[in-house]
Amino acid sequence: TDFMTSNSTTAGAFLNNSFNMNGRIDEVKIHDRILSQSDLDELAGEHDLRHHWKLDGDVADTAGDNDGTNNGVTFESGKIGLAGAFDGASSVDLGPLDLSDSSNFTLTSWIWVSSGSTNIQTIFANANGGFSTDGFRFYVNTFNTANGRIHLETGNGTDGNAAASTTGIVALDTWHH
Repeated sequence: TDFMTSNSTTAGAFLNNSFNMNGRIDEVKIHDRILSQSDLDELAGEHDLRHHWKLDGDVADTAGDNDGTNNGVTFESGKIGLAGAFDGASSVDLGPLDLSDSSNFTLTSWIWVSSGSTNIQTIFANANGGFSTDGFRFYVNTFNTANGRIHLETGNGTDGNAAASTTGIVALDTWHH
């Protein structure tokens, strides 16, 4: 499903500030293309970074011009340097992401979901909840569970698509990429 990419995007929460992350997010990247498995294995493709939020003590976009607005995120030890520490109520407003000239892109991030976290733990999204809501939602856990599934949902206001991993892919209190 084609979906809107010009909405404001939020790290750690859905666009309406629901389903907030309780854990850490580090090294958020958006590439201009779909990365191959070898790209991911070697962390190659840095030349095509559209956005990169290292979350190393600030919310600056080191590859683009979408510096974030910090809404209560603190910083602590991360996978690489520091990471944004999300407390279940905090988030980072990344603003609208200009992906209009690229119908293919890759979202990557290191995540740490803290013990006791249930329900949806948002990595980043530019839409509210709801299957066909215009935009995307990238998160861990099915609604009202702690099943460790990774979800990507897209919608265009009428139709939607969803993809999910198997249960238990994301264990608590450890880094995942």
